[in-house]
Amino acid sequence: MSDKVIVCADWKKAGAFIGTEFIMQVSRYALCPFLYDKVTEQTTMKPPSEYGLVCWVGEQGVEVKLALNAAQMAEGAEMHKAATRLAKYAAAHTPINGKPFRPSRYAHPLKPDTYLWSVTEVNKYALAKEGLLNWYHKKGVEGVLTLIKEYHEALPLLLDLTLEQTLGFLETYKLRPVDLRDKAGDQGRTWHKLAMFYLQGKPVDLTDAPQGHKDFIAKFAMWCTKVKLEPLAVEQMVYEEEPDAIAGTLDCQAVVDRMWVEQEWERLHKANEPAHAVL
Repeated sequence: MSDKVIVCADWKKAGAFIGTEFIMQVSRYALCPFLYDKVTEQTTMKPPSEYGLVCWVGEQGVEVKLALNAAQMAEGAEMHKAATRLAKYAAAHTPINGKPFRPSRYAHPLKPDTYLWSVTEVNKYALAKEGLLNWYHKKGVEGVLTLIKEYHEALPLLLDLTLEQTLGFLETYKLRPVDLRDKAGDQGRTWHKLAMFYLQGKPVDLTDAPQGHKDFIAKFAMWCTKVKLEPLAVEQMVYEEEPDAIAGTLDCQAVVDRMWVEQEWERLHKANEPAHAVL
């Protein structure tokens, strides 16, 4: 057995809730057989991954939060295929602005007029995200409390505030859950880009960058050295043909040290715990 192993890694902003959708997401990415390079416009067969990883990335560096072996990824991918059928049914019967949803993000590399459903679009339509709903509820309450504590002088008498006025003030001061979500999304995209540039060997000018960005690059480089990471594909499209057509963007497929990833899997899968109990 080789001392190296191929893994499929997905980066998430540090602090992100690691729910069931990420099990299915990284599993489906790992098992998609085709890899499309947007630069060369070439489609190739993607080598199989033995492990799937979901990692927090941020100023603290990299922390593996979910590790799946081949059997677990096969199960996760099958569950996502079932979810895909449910998502297509739900989308057909839940019009947006009066029109049924039509995928438009991923054009089929070999069929220009055909668009593939994305892994994340399926998750949006087919999965109930209890953790995300709880987060929205909590942040909504926090937004109202912040509004009262920090902006009370700009408000009418609190007892006279209507629901519409409250929602308007929350929007004005960017205290809505969607505002916090968008801010977190921007931060997450920053870590993704920095990781991508590093793995692609592209120079990054951090002269005037925030210290957190410099810290991340340094810690990310140390982590790559520690796990002996050799990138195979970075931020590239993966897809599968019918009858289970799907597409997505793979953050990273790489060769890493086998002993390290096996130890991470053991750490996250203690005796008598389900495969996804890693929080």
